[in-house]
Amino acid sequence: MVSPLYTKYARYYLVREVPKIIDFVERVFKQEAGREVKEILNIACGTGGPTIELARRGYRVVGLDASPKCLK
Repeated sequence: MVSPLYTKYARYYLVREVPKIIDFVERVFKQEAGREVKEILNIACGTGGPTIELARRGYRVVGLDASPKCLK
């Protein structure tokens, strides 16, 4: 059973600082990946804020989540 946090409250789950978070993620990619990162699998993507921002920045991204309501 999926927690109500990820079903009943999915529509309220928004990450307001997404651009800053993705700035950090890109720095980690550059410092730690050892190669150029072009494709990303975002597991437990929730409502997709970071997934969408990564796609806007040119990454090829697939988001997966156990909650259909979050994905919607």
